[in-house]
Amino acid sequence: MIIRRVGPSAAAQWRVIRLEALALAPEAFAPGEDAFANWPLEAYAADIAARAVLLALAGGEPAGCIVWTRDDDPAWSRRRGWIAGLYVTPRSRGLGLGGRLIAAALDDAAAAGLGALCLEVAPANRAAIAAYARAGFREVAAGCATGGGPVGGTGTAGAMAMRRGLLGLRILGIFTRRNRKLAPLSGDDPG
Repeated sequence: MIIRRVGPSAAAQWRVIRLEALALAPEAFAPGEDAFANWPLEAYAADIAARAVLLALAGGEPAGCIVWTRDDDPAWSRRRGWIAGLYVTPRSRGLGLGGRLIAAALDDAAAAGLGALCLEVAPANRAAIAAYARAGFREVAAGCATGGGPVGGTGTAGAMAMRRGLLGLRILGIFTRRNRKLAPLSGDDPG
């Protein structure tokens, strides 16, 4: 299984897994996200260009994904980001892939210079909450303690807000890249 950040050339794979996630777990996404079903392929490519999309691939087929984006509040966009979605296909569940996707997003966001990642999750989604907690996320007041949610600054009614600082990962990443000359995330696809 390979996890990589993808570029717009992966729009077809992104569409496949995004539509599967919306069909099988609609309660995990904000209202209105069903509009993705009507998007042309070019819109999926533009979505990838605007956000960080990491895909897990098994045999070339999508097995899971995680998306993070910078905060849309200019005062926070350089310091804070949001996990906008995590999904693992039913055939790939129970293999630790959710945790690996979260770890990849944390590393990617730290390499991009962010100081924290926040998220909102439905309180009934106990598996996701447990996976985020294992990755170091902690519950915080709505709006990730300051400001609002990732879209429009309002947050999602009834959602649990969680936050994870990235400073330690940023320091480790700088050390690792400078002293061991490793790439921040192998398999990046700029196209």
